[in-house]
Amino acid sequence: MKPNSPAALRGGSAAEGAPASDDTAQPETSAGDTALTTLLLALWYASSIVNNQSSKVLVSLLGAEVLTLNQLLISAGCGTLVLRQSPLRFDSRPHLILTATLAASFLAGCYTLNSCLASMHVSLAMVLRSAEPLTTLALGAMLLPAKEQPPLRKALALLPVVLGCGLSAVGPHGPTATSLVLVAISNICFSLRAILGRRLKAAHGTGPVRLFSQMSLIAAGLQALVLGGRALFSPVAARAELTGAATVLAARPVLAALNGLGFYAQLQLSFVCLSRMSALSHSLANSMRRPVTIVAALAFAPALLTPANWAGIALACIGALIYGVV
Repeated sequence: MKPNSPAALRGGSAAEGAPASDDTAQPETSAGDTALTTLLLALWYASSIVNNQSSKVLVSLLGAEVLTLNQLLISAGCGTLVLRQSPLRFDSRPHLILTATLAASFLAGCYTLNSCLASMHVSLAMVLRSAEPLTTLALGAMLLPAKEQPPLRKALALLPVVLGCGLSAVGPHGPTATSLVLVAISNICFSLRAILGRRLKAAHGTGPVRLFSQMSLIAAGLQALVLGGRALFSPVAARAELTGAATVLAARPVLAALNGLGFYAQLQLSFVCLSRMSALSHSLANSMRRPVTIVAALAFAPALLTPANWAGIALACIGALIYGVV
């Protein structure tokens, strides 16, 4: 399986799409390779934790729109440095249109996810994000040709995820109706990104390094246009919001930089790890990343969870693991 396959584009949620080799994954052949892969996995998990926790802090200070713009601008800059040239090269107008559509889906997924973090605990957001494969299967059934339809066992494997998400959201710490809608939109957008990314690769052969850089740069431009539009219609409120965000960024530049680098590294390292292991191993590693980030979120900000909540978290994580196996 190649790094730009649908599973790879889905690999981590979020938003998840970043640089990697286009070579078919090969099994490790030495202790040194195994050690390096283990280190890369640890860095992948660590960058995911850094991204989630710093996003939780910054979203309350910057707002979801400015936070998303910060992440996309830093990712676009990192991607451009990796490519050592401008990523904005397209072979045709349809290529540009499809890439822009993909970038818009990616932007919507990032923005709604950041909005979720503003109103719920990181652990709950990550549990609810584990339902993304369900939306991927549903959209795939509607948009992919019959020969590429997911098998029934894939859908059945997600039943524990659905039950786990429901149990984890019960109780005083549960999400609001608005938060649930935002999580659902985020999952749909990231699932759509996976499908559009597959079409883009098939039609134009864009590699994962360039594709992620293009997505980040175009999405950053779109987010800047949104902020500019708000400034036109409500200049006083927009000016106050941007002034406050600029003050926060000036006061906490290291945290803002770490957040953007964590966002980029989480997505890039997913592909780097995929290039060094089998598709199944990568899927399992990605499934195990979820409980690691949940436990880390609870360690950073303890939340009072009921036995039903713990059971829901366990079911969602186990369901994701089963999904990766089948």
